[in-house]
Amino acid sequence: GSMEENPSVTVDVFSSYDYGDVRDYRAGDAMKRIHWKLSSKNDVLQVRKNVAQNENYTCIVCDRIIDGTSYRLSRDVRSEIDDRTVEEAMLAVSEICRRDGNGCLSVQTDDGGALMLGFSGGSDEGEMRYLLSGIEKGERTDIISLIPESATAVYYILSYLSPNQVKGVFDAHKKCVSQVFNVCIRDVGAFIPENKREDYRVSLDSFKTILAENGISFFTVTDGGEMNEE
Repeated sequence: GSMEENPSVTVDVFSSYDYGDVRDYRAGDAMKRIHWKLSSKNDVLQVRKNVAQNENYTCIVCDRIIDGTSYRLSRDVRSEIDDRTVEEAMLAVSEICRRDGNGCLSVQTDDGGALMLGFSGGSDEGEMRYLLSGIEKGERTDIISLIPESATAVYYILSYLSPNQVKGVFDAHKKCVSQVFNVCIRDVGAFIPENKREDYRVSLDSFKTILAENGISFFTVTDGGEMNEE
């Protein structure tokens, strides 16, 4: 009665694989790949391995701000900026799902931890939003460490507020040796107090220059929502 002797238990709507095509679940695996029947028998989440060789797997890194002390922004303003950063990440997730792609969303949490949510072409956006509602608390881990090696592309999304964020981008870039790496910068100049706005512009331009000099692809999204290819 072991699994190997009776592979027919794995036959269901995904009939194009056999028992050798499943493995244990790993963080970031798309929910639609979970083999529920085998998982319940083994008491361990099992995932289908039959991923086409040319299938893209995109990791979206949503780097939320932990503090806005550089520009003395109120908590409400920081919260509004955070919401827009998450919204930007959700737009990217929706677009990838629409193209029936697979991937994962890594989000920085309020307590300095990180959450990772897998998604696929079959993902329901409502489900993603529900999971994101738990954004206050995450695993005590660095968001960069949640970029899976299986990713073929990485989009690093941040609302630029401080030079410290440059380190996050470079740490991610260092980890992404063979992946396509793009940075999406939300220009939040509209939130910066008038007397600090010029400083902000200089700092943001400096950030863009550093990215360009290091050959890192990036684009800017302003609060109007339009994209400016760099």
